[in-house]
Parts: sequence; C-alpha cells; structure tokens
Amino acid sequence: MSPRWGAILDAVARVADLLNASPSVVEAMPEVLAVLGRATQVSRVYVFEHIARGHGDARMRQRFEWCAPGVEPQIDNPDLQDMDLVAAGYARWVMELNAGRPVVGDVVDFPEDERPLLESQEIQSLLVQPVFADSFWWGFIGFDACDVVRTWHPMEVDTLRVAAHVCGMALALEAREAHARHAYKMEALGRMAGGIAHDFNNLLTVMHGNVELLRREATRVGLEPSRRLVELEQTIAQAARLTRELLDFGRPPDEHAPVTEPLETLRSVEPLLRRVVGPDVRFDLDALGEIAPVRIAPSRLEQIALNLVTNARDAMPAGGTLQVRLRTLEASEARVYGDALPPGEYTMLSVRDGGHGIAEAIRERVFEPFFSTKDAGRGTGLGLSTVYGIVSAASGAVRLTSSESGTELRVYLPVDRSSVRPTERVSGDVAFDVGHGERIAVCDDNAASLEWIAQVLSDAGYHVTVDASPVACLARPEIAALDLLLTDVRMAPLDGPTLAEELRARVPALRTVFMSGFTANLLTGLNDGDILLDKPFTQEQLLRAVARALKRN
Repeated sequence: MSPRWGAILDAVARVADLLNASPSVVEAMPEVLAVLGRATQVSRVYVFEHIARGHGDARMRQRFEWCAPGVEPQIDNPDLQDMDLVAAGYARWVMELNAGRPVVGDVVDFPEDERPLLESQEIQSLLVQPVFADSFWWGFIGFDACDVVRTWHPMEVDTLRVAAHVCGMALALEAREAHARHAYKMEALGRMAGGIAHDFNNLLTVMHGNVELLRREATRVGLEPSRRLVELEQTIAQAARLTRELLDFGRPPDEHAPVTEPLETLRSVEPLLRRVVGPDVRFDLDALGEIAPVRIAPSRLEQIALNLVTNARDAMPAGGTLQVRLRTLEASEARVYGDALPPGEYTMLSVRDGGHGIAEAIRERVFEPFFSTKDAGRGTGLGLSTVYGIVSAASGAVRLTSSESGTELRVYLPVDRSSVRPTERVSGDVAFDVGHGERIAVCDDNAASLEWIAQVLSDAGYHVTVDASPVACLARPEIAALDLLLTDVRMAPLDGPTLAEELRARVPALRTVFMSGFTANLLTGLNDGDILLDKPFTQEQLLRAVARALKRN
C-alpha cells in the first residue's frame, strides 16, 4: 500500500466537507485543489471544463489550478483556455475520459503526438480523472508530477476517482439549485408579465374600439379618416403585437394544442427563414433520422424557429453559417449536450450560429423579457423570452451553450404520437349576421371595455345586460332567459370560468364566449360550444365570436 494513501483518503474526506460547507463550488475549488495537491505531493493540480458540449465537441478550458512552491502556473496559458483536445492530439484522452476511465502514466510512455505540450510544462508523470455531473462528462481534474517520475498506486487512483466524483456531485447539485432559482424567477416574471399584459390588453381593446367608432362616424358623414387616426390604428396594432409577445412569455401550459409534425412545419416555413437570414449567411436545415411529432400548434413552432433564426442571424453581421437541426432522442441522449431532462422522448430543434457568442455573465438573463444584447433600436428583447414562454407552455425545455465561436440554442419538445382536437380561437374567415334580439350578459371588471362592448353589441341588434361584477351578474332576475354569456376570464371575487359554471347550473344550454388577455391557468378546458376570444380584439372579431357561439346547437 502506498504510504501516501492514508493522506489522500483524509484529503478526499476534507474535500467533501469543504464543498458541503462552501456557498459555491467556485469559491471552494482553490482550497479543494490545495488539499489534494499537498496530500498527493504533486507539483500541480488543475481542473478543466467543457466550453461547449455536443457530438464530437471536445473543446476545454482550464478553470482552476494549484501549484506547489517553485512550479510555474499554467492558468494564464492562452493555449489552455480554448483547447480542442482532439485537434491537439488528445483523442485518446477524450475516449478514455468520456468512458469514465482515468488517463495515467509517465509522459515518456505516452504516444508521440501527446508529448510536446506536456513536456513543455515539464510534466514527467500525470493522473487525469474525469468529472461527471448528472451523468454527463463535465471535465476533468489532473495531477502533474514535474520534479520526479511518479508511480501511481491503484488505490491512489481509485481514491482520487472518489474525489472527482465528489466534485461532480457538488457541481450537479449547484447546477440543479441554480436551475430551480432560475425557473422560479422566470415563473415570477411570467406571472408579472401576464398581469401587465392583461391590464394593457383591456386598455388596447377600449382604444381600438373607440378608434373604430371614430372611423365609422367619419365614414357616416362622408369624411376620409385623418392621417393621425390611421397612425393611431397602426400604433395600437403594434402595441397589440408586443403585448402578444409578452403574453407568450407568461403563457400557461396549453392542454388543447394539436399534435404537429415538426419537419413538415419547418419545411413549409423554410423559404421565409432563408429570406430572414439574407444572402450573406449560409442556411442549412437538416433532419437527423426520423422526426417524431410533438404537441404544439404549427404557428407556435414556426414562431420559435423564426425568433431563433432571427437572433442567430443578428449574431453574424459579417456572415457565416447558420445550422438548423431536428432530431428525436431520449432524455439520456441529451446528456451529450450537457442537458439534463426529465425521462422521456423528445424532438430537439437546434439552431447554431457562428457568431461572436454570448458573454457568460449574461447567459442566464437572455430569456428575460426586454433583456437584449443588441444595440438600441434593433430589438424589443422579447424574441428569446417568447421562445421560452411557448416552449414552457408545451412542457418542453430550452438550453443554451455559447462560446467565442458561436451559440447554440436547443429546444426540446416532448414527443406525442396521439392526436387531439385543437383549441378553437376566433378567426376572421367565418361570416356572421347581425343580432335578432338575442339576450347577452356581458361581465367585465374594466368599465371602459364593458361600455364599448355593450355599444357594439347593442348597435348590432342584441339585447345586452352589463355587469362589472360576477356577483351582480349572478343576482340578475333575467338569467333564465339568457342566450349567451360574454365574460372576461380574470375577475374577482369569481373568475370567468366559475361564473360560467354557476350560470350553467341554472341555464344548462347557455353558450359562453370567454375574453382573455391572459388566462393564467384559469381556463383548463373549454366545453363544447365555448369560444375563447383573445384580447385585444376588433369589433368584427367580437361580432364573429358572438355569432359563432349563438349558431351552435
């Protein structure tokens, strides 16, 4: 048995205590390496981590280092900060470490192409142990002997494997905690964004309604709408688009989304994507193997692809190659990218650019609404947050890796081989008639919105009652004669779905149109005959929704 083995064993126990007591692995690592270095009596101990992970990607950087007195540090060596192990001649190391096996021995016995860099650092013997975090290869911890040739006893090798395993567990735990904090923050931002968008959509509905009334009045007296009125309409439309993007960030899971073929959807939008990237960027769209269907609306998948491709193009002002890949894989296979996912089968959409990369300090913020790395005036900061919201609503995940040579965004959507009827929303392709005295109860806690809706419906020939409170609506004596309920979703003390349920207990055949700026999980499902009308909506969309609901048997 090695006389050093007892000291190494004690050092590994000390390492576990240090990592457990420290608020972060980064803070603990200098002392961890010092403890291991003194116990092993080597010249240098260091840690390398992957810069990016993927098939065949073995670029590493040195993150931490401890050196014995008199040994020249290598932490500032630029050759070790973006090092492709395969290109540098260490393909054997990649194979061994990725398989969980150590690299150990005297440098003089190593293959010829591995020796020059090691000999330039005066290394005579070394031991390199792989570090795994959540079952994927995170990097490695190395021990260099520079003063003498060093023989490593098998028990020393095994004990230091435990040290690498302890470091990997600490890294995985820290990553999970960071992911949980980030998910909580994004959830809170989503709730806030949804609440703001809901209130703003109420205002936009009223603004758009009054502009329509002004346009109609001008037409009635034979006047053309003024330039300012047209500009106001355009501004309201632009505000509505921004609000929809904000809503996408805070969108709750959509249980009624259809099952979609991702490759077919992306092929249909490929001409648009090619126009977006322009002539200076090479655009590649490929599918790796058979691509399984996912549960998401085709328009949402198109929106994800368009936002990611637009973002990637903006990262390459001088041109380059933009790669879009589709692949269906198991959660365990995503570990080669460094991505930990819940068990299951996923279809992955990957968009990779050859741009300047995203600084590590801001990578966690790129999915926040209104956060942008672009110059002022070049973006709203809602592109990636919209992607995050849509993917989260589809029970998927978004992951990012970035370096100076480019950025890759990977969208994972759960595979769904079933089929489902899509949630119906109002479109503009259905004709409608004016009303014939049908009785409609309108409930909305926004007074201005309530007034405009009542005027539009009354002018269209409906008999309308309005209430700003669900309780007041329930107290009306004419409930039994109602034909339709038109209600906002988010109200107090009762929300729209609860109000509809209470009214249906008295009027089973009652139809309902829900108005929503942000449902926030309040609509878990629509009954047959119910319609969802997204705010802000136009007068025509309102009348179409009402007509469609009333014509159902």
